[in-house]
Amino acid sequence: MRQHPRFRLASRFFPISTAIFCALTLLALAPAARAQNTVPFGFKNLEGQVASGLRVELGEVSGCTLQVLQSGAFPNAAVERKAVVLSGATVDRRGSVRILLRTSCSRTPEVQEWWWLNAEGDRLGAKRRPRLGNNDPAISSLFEERTALQVVSFLTPEGKLEVLMPTELQAGDTLSGSLAFEALGEGRQLSKNLGGLRSYSLELSGQDVRLLRETWTLTLPENLPGIIEISLWDVTGELLAANAVPLAESPEVSDLFRIPRFTQGGQAFSIRGPFDGDLSNTSVALGEAGAAVLAESPRRAVVRAPSRPVGSVEIRIKESETTAVGELRNIDVRVAARQPTITTGERLDLNVEVSGLQGLEQPVRIELVNHTLALAHFLDAGLSPVLVFQPDQVNPNGTANQSLQLEGNQGGTFDIEARLAAGN
Repeated sequence: MRQHPRFRLASRFFPISTAIFCALTLLALAPAARAQNTVPFGFKNLEGQVASGLRVELGEVSGCTLQVLQSGAFPNAAVERKAVVLSGATVDRRGSVRILLRTSCSRTPEVQEWWWLNAEGDRLGAKRRPRLGNNDPAISSLFEERTALQVVSFLTPEGKLEVLMPTELQAGDTLSGSLAFEALGEGRQLSKNLGGLRSYSLELSGQDVRLLRETWTLTLPENLPGIIEISLWDVTGELLAANAVPLAESPEVSDLFRIPRFTQGGQAFSIRGPFDGDLSNTSVALGEAGAAVLAESPRRAVVRAPSRPVGSVEIRIKESETTAVGELRNIDVRVAARQPTITTGERLDLNVEVSGLQGLEQPVRIELVNHTLALAHFLDAGLSPVLVFQPDQVNPNGTANQSLQLEGNQGGTFDIEARLAAGN
């Protein structure tokens, strides 16, 4: 059986219904039933010309009141029967507008169609309609913190889009990040869904992030309200979902490049130092192997360690015209069991093997994370046990092993992640 750091479930899309409806998430598609309801909508100008207004036609709103609380850049907002009309300013091509609508309708109004207006108040370009029908899966978003990264994920009918960003960001920063696409299906359907994912429009703090490339670089505005908003737009220009990344109050600054003592092959790690926020002029190598730069801010770069070489290796950092050289230990961690599934009451031995420990002088700590708590639990080891590998436990070939047991709560495929613990 192949050994992997994690045993993964067949589907990587876990239920996140509790996270979707947080205060920062902007969804314009889900119906609600309340006496007073505040609903956000958003629209992007894709007409190729500057727009001087916007008209939004809504569905059934008879017997209820509508009030515009926010109309983006437009100072004038009027409600005309089943329509909202904005005017009094201009929106550049690919610029966007948020509308916050308060309604007393028993059912949240749905957008039927909308169009942009020119300076004379006439229609500019085509009438546009929502791409998703009522029977299609809703698009949702989730914010999470990972090792050295902040990630906003969008779940769509075509698959998942992840936006990877560095931590400890401030207004005015130049920063870079990466995009990860996980399309659903196989063969032609996979290719079609990948194209569908790339056809969406992504906006970060009001700036477009092109989905045809794997990385992006931009400069944050100086007047951000404590968060960086990331929003996903339909191919027609309608807001589908949004989330937010918090800004840091006083991030740590270093004039020297500071590298960790340990890295784990295939996992992200952070290098503090005097970076410029543009990952395109940054390169990192461990020995002879290049390490992909995933994100960068003026204070750190986030890098994915290569799986090889393992052991004590030289790290070389090149930031624009500056080069720094250091040393760290790159390790490989694998979790093995006789099978990837478990039944109710069954106990399985898990073997955790760490390689790359030749000449180890300090202990290395490995944390085990159970992503399937409903299916199984660690026996007498807590929720997320930390295994400490001491120098005297290292075998002549540079490996060290420890074991613990997993007990089944119910049948299924378990998912155990082994990773470097904080504080190494």
